Amino acid sequence: LARYGWLAAIAVAYLYVFPWFPQIHSANELPRVYLVQAIVDDHTLAIDRGVARWGGTADISPSGGHQYANKAPGSSLLAVPAYAAWRAVAGEPSLATAVWLCRVFAGILPMFGFLWLLWGFLARFAPDPAVRRVVVLGYALGSLAMTYSLLFYSHQLGAICIASAWILALDVADGRRGLAAMAAAGLCAGAAPLVDYQAVFAGLPVAIHAAVRLHRAGRLAWLGVAAAAAVPPIAGLLAYHAACFGSPWRT
Repeated sequence: LARYGWLAAIAVAYLYVFPWFPQIHSANELPRVYLVQAIVDDHTLAIDRGVARWGGTADISPSGGHQYANKAPGSSLLAVPAYAAWRAVAGEPSLATAVWLCRVFAGILPMFGFLWLLWGFLARFAPDPAVRRVVVLGYALGSLAMTYSLLFYSHQLGAICIASAWILALDVADGRRGLAAMAAAGLCAGAAPLVDYQAVFAGLPVAIHAAVRLHRAGRLAWLGVAAAAAVPPIAGLLAYHAACFGSPWRT
């Protein structure tokens, strides 16, 4: 327990706290939750039923006589399996339960996975585990990463995608990982704008830095693997916009 108590502290802090104030009518969270419900319950991308039942927000766009979330859909897609499983076992969840499910599976669990990746990455800079524990604890519990992981926002999930792509690409350049990691880096990079549009601006410098490092390592051609892996999530994002708004470039 003494050895892993700090991990337990992070898990308890993330899973015990559930800030839920329905009166706020969160414009960031509700459209995303409505999309999860629409996909599972109604087999559509239109969130008309959620808007009619729970109310609209500022982050909803009308198109073709229907209402759509004007958010990047990636975080909602990530939460769909958890919502569908809950519904199959226990019936339709309440709005609060749906929000909780979305937060856990599209925010908290990805954060746990990223902390594990970050722990290994930091070993090259801080071989002493005690130093790394301080860094990881500070990041997990003392930064906005915790706030945005606890809420069904896309900010932290987008950051996790970009940072994971960078870490994996550098590991490949340093010979620590192979082609599978390069493909995972590309998938994460492509998924970043799928979950948060603004992540594309972070993706460009990360791609340039990774390309320089891979070039120095004689593995620049491996970028093609990453580029191929980035295509499906980007194509999915464009298809989502075309289906909802009649054009891949409209919201």
